[in-house]
Amino acid sequence: MLELGNTKTEAPGQFRNKEINVRRHGNLVQLILTPSSSTRVRNALTLQMRAPSTIDVSANPYTLCFCRHQVMQEFRDALSILNRDDKCRVVLLTATGTSFCEGLELSTLLRANKEERRSVAQELAHAVKEFIKSLATFSKPIVAGVQGVAVGLGVTMLPLFDLVIASDKATFSTPYAKLGQIAEGAAVYTLSHILGSPVTSELLLGGRTLTASEALRAGLVTRVLWPDRFQVELLPSLRTMGEQSSQSMEATKALLRHSLRKKLDAALESETYLLIQQWCSAECQTAIKAYIDGKIQ
Repeated sequence: MLELGNTKTEAPGQFRNKEINVRRHGNLVQLILTPSSSTRVRNALTLQMRAPSTIDVSANPYTLCFCRHQVMQEFRDALSILNRDDKCRVVLLTATGTSFCEGLELSTLLRANKEERRSVAQELAHAVKEFIKSLATFSKPIVAGVQGVAVGLGVTMLPLFDLVIASDKATFSTPYAKLGQIAEGAAVYTLSHILGSPVTSELLLGGRTLTASEALRAGLVTRVLWPDRFQVELLPSLRTMGEQSSQSMEATKALLRHSLRKKLDAALESETYLLIQQWCSAECQTAIKAYIDGKIQ
């Protein structure tokens, strides 16, 4: 349960989190993506199908961390509370295990019944839209700590963070062209704004995977830490920010994000419509199944 600062707008027990752990470090609040036990079982089975001979699933129970509907809802709830928490000045998002975020849990879209498939696609597309809007409109500085693999939405949401600190072993991939769908998270707009058209095209059209060093040079990542020092150095590097003026930081962020917020809603509406159409298509259904089964990487 998320404890609040100087605000009484939430009753005790109102925010119950199963997929996200919350830790306070003074004025810095850390949100940790931590899949529930049922999710870990599904993730382990998926991992065995995709790389059965090279990865010991029993030794890596958290290896696959998906951005599920429940995760997105809990994240939105947490940000809503923290926006009103006077003791919170900076938010840090990290994940347990060896991956940061493997993107959406696409297996939920695989439905034989067309009406059921469309209903699930609409629900997921709406959840993504609201998740991105809550991230984009969060008033306080928010930082992503990427310690491993980032795939799909795990990459496309990063431009909405104020800082992205990555381990040197982190990788960034967006296999949308292989899946038969457009990128989520208003990526066509946000990525091209930060990275420029050539790098964005390589990511979204060419399916190229970026290393942490490449992501740093491109502007997707703010800073890179050595893997064996990542957990040790991440929090201390942000404590100074947590002691700075919240009034100054929030006003500066609002000015920096002003142009983005004006165009984001329209981009998300168009994206949501296209995602629903594509997720329901036979081509996308076949590609998603092949991806989950490890037939395409």
